Amino acid sequence: MPSYYSKIRKTIRHRIAHQWGMAWRKRSAFISSAEKQQAHAYLADRQADMIYLLGSGRSGTQLMSGLLDASEQAAIYHEPNFRDDVATMDQLRRDATLATMYWREFRSVEVFQRWRNRPTHRHYGEVNGTIRYQAPAINRLLKYPTPMRGTLL
Repeated sequence: MPSYYSKIRKTIRHRIAHQWGMAWRKRSAFISSAEKQQAHAYLADRQADMIYLLGSGRSGTQLMSGLLDASEQAAIYHEPNFRDDVATMDQLRRDATLATMYWREFRSVEVFQRWRNRPTHRHYGEVNGTIRYQAPAINRLLKYPTPMRGTLL
C-alpha cells in the first residue's frame, strides 16, 4: 500500500505536469501571427536541412548532440523543449490535432528563433526522445514528400 507521502508526491507531480502541459498555449498567445507565418515560411524553405534524432534514456543522445553541434554547419540542440515535450507527451500521443496545433502555434516558432540566432549554420537539429510523438504533426506541417523515417546506427 502506498505511503501518504508517495501519494502526495504523485499528486503534485501530476498537477505540475498538467499545468505545464497547458503553459505552451498561454505562451503561444504572445506570439504574433506575423511571426508565426514568418517561421512557417522559413522552415518550409529549409525543411531538407532539418535533422531530428530520436533516442531513449541513457542511449547516448547527449553525446550525439555534442558531436553534431561541433560542426560549423549544424546547430544541434539536446532536448531544447524538455519540459514542454514531457508535459505534453501523453496528450500529443493521443490527439493528432493537438500535436499539429502544438507545432504550428508554438514549437515551430521556437525552432525558427533558435535557427535564426545561429545564421551561419545550414542545418538545424534536435536530439530528443519525446519528439517521436510529434512526428506525424511535423510531417503534416512541413509536407515532407515521404514520412520521417529513422535509421539505426
